[in-house]
Amino acid sequence: EEDCDRLHVERMKAVHRHHLDSYREERHRELLARKTAMEKAYQDSLRVQAIKECLVLKERHKTFNDEFERDMQSYKTTGSFSVREIQSAPLDTLENFVPEEDPDLNSFLGSDKSSLSGRSQRTGSEISQRSQTTGSEISERSQKMGSEISQTSQKTDSEISQTSQKTGSEISEISQSTRNEVVEKSST
Repeated sequence: EEDCDRLHVERMKAVHRHHLDSYREERHRELLARKTAMEKAYQDSLRVQAIKECLVLKERHKTFNDEFERDMQSYKTTGSFSVREIQSAPLDTLENFVPEEDPDLNSFLGSDKSSLSGRSQRTGSEISQRSQTTGSEISERSQKMGSEISQTSQKTDSEISQTSQKTGSEISEISQSTRNEVVEKSST
């Protein structure tokens, strides 16, 4: 009777091991299926994001290009370049700095009021000389900016196309390797 009980227990262990192995294989297949689905969804989201970035960059390039063309037309018709003022906080620079009169500092530095006023007049004349630009300088700058914008746009377009090609090839490689793994797992 003990031998019968032992054989019965061993058979039950074998049955339970078989059920456990089949359960593990089933869970592994489910995990692999979920993993491939998640990878595909991730690759799709990456592709969509790359396409959105591409569209944003193209729209931005188009906007800058249109604005540049308008500025060039304006320059060609009027002969002057209108600079739109950008509202920002005023920048403190040394050229705009007017020192306060401090007798202790003046005596320490060994300077008097006449040398300070001469410096401020010199600074004002330097600023006015620097701020004067001719139409030809502006034209050259705008042409240079236009060529830089077009070069940057061409680089951006080529980078986007390369990225989308890489993404497509990576997706196909991942899906092929996943299919091969599934086939190998199912065959074993």
